[in-house]
Amino acid sequence: MSIATFIILYGSLLTFFPLMASARFGASTMTIGLLMSVMSISTALTSTQMGRLSAKFGEKNLIKAAFLFYGAALLIIPAISSVSLYALPAVIFGLGHGMNIPAIMSLMAGYAPMEHRGVLMSVNGMVLRMGQTAGPLLMGIAYTLWGIAGPFYAGAVLALAVSIGGVIAVKY
Repeated sequence: MSIATFIILYGSLLTFFPLMASARFGASTMTIGLLMSVMSISTALTSTQMGRLSAKFGEKNLIKAAFLFYGAALLIIPAISSVSLYALPAVIFGLGHGMNIPAIMSLMAGYAPMEHRGVLMSVNGMVLRMGQTAGPLLMGIAYTLWGIAGPFYAGAVLALAVSIGGVIAVKY
């Protein structure tokens, strides 16, 4: 799930969201930065509620929901008709991200015995860097094949597949 998270984050959102806002609406770097800040603020605010959310829903359910939030945000982005409306998918994506990262870290820390926890967290760091590296490449291929909407739709498909895969994995 860590690799998928960072493929989506670095591939679909951080690489192609600014390009689309600029190409479609002539958004300035300041406007794009403000929109990206909306996502970060949404992430931070959601993360502060993880204790309550985890107690009520559990980490596994939050991760599955987070990928649904990712998918919804990415599906909305190509349909946006005004640069100011980009704030909506930014908030939705931030909500998902604010649930996903803390829940994954919490689950990993809980799964590993104390003497091996550092190794597990280090391996996760390597895996997420792989996602950061592969994301722009994979979504660049989607862009080449399907145009500017391609990376968003490809990221949404990946997010929905991870969420569905999580539902199936928990049942078996």
